[in-house]
Amino acid sequence: MAVRVSTNTNSQISQKAEVDIDALKEKAKAEKEKARLEKEKQEELLKIQKEQAERDYIKSIFGEGFTDKEYAELGLRFRTMQNNYPLRTAMHIEALSTYIKYAFKRDKAIAEDDIESADKWGKLAAKQATDAKINPSQLSAADLSEGMTSFSQLSSMVEKAEDIIPLLPKFIAKPHDRVDYTIWQYVNYIRDLEGKSLIKYADLYKFLLARYKENKDKLDFDFFDGNGNFDTNDIGGD
Repeated sequence: MAVRVSTNTNSQISQKAEVDIDALKEKAKAEKEKARLEKEKQEELLKIQKEQAERDYIKSIFGEGFTDKEYAELGLRFRTMQNNYPLRTAMHIEALSTYIKYAFKRDKAIAEDDIESADKWGKLAAKQATDAKINPSQLSAADLSEGMTSFSQLSSMVEKAEDIIPLLPKFIAKPHDRVDYTIWQYVNYIRDLEGKSLIKYADLYKFLLARYKENKDKLDFDFFDGNGNFDTNDIGGD
């Protein structure tokens, strides 16, 4: 026996289906917005935590007695000068921070037209600069290279080197040298800023190998053998 469904029933079913779809769309939209807000909240929290950690670090270096604005100025000077001054030990940090404190007080005294204080702090700053070996005449060629603060500077330094090291990784699962390690950390630093997950070195190797294969016809050298393994024949051996 054939069963007839009224037009009204079909219409009601269709309307209900449309309502259900719209409800699902709204729910998905709301969940997406919630996720976005949560991500922004986490990013803001991370930013606040990093800023607080930086303030605490700077305060631990320069000690008590400065205002928040002065700590910010001291921190800026410290971060700027550390590019040209190796902070290998706690003594190096102490030497640099002491010089910066004296120089800061000197500049502040000059701004306030306090000649006596400016002269006192200026002499202390000059002596500390000599003791800490941070005068321009005491800096080595490496110190005067402005520090390696970007990937473009890294590339430039590698290109200018007399004994150019392999530009692509030798080991698939771990860095071969400092340049490999720096590239890996730089990539993960950028990914962290973008809120992306960190990658293993093997993933970086696969990416570099893929890009090399895409562009090898444009190159006049070959860093890989026929099996995709690192080949040192073209660069004079391992």
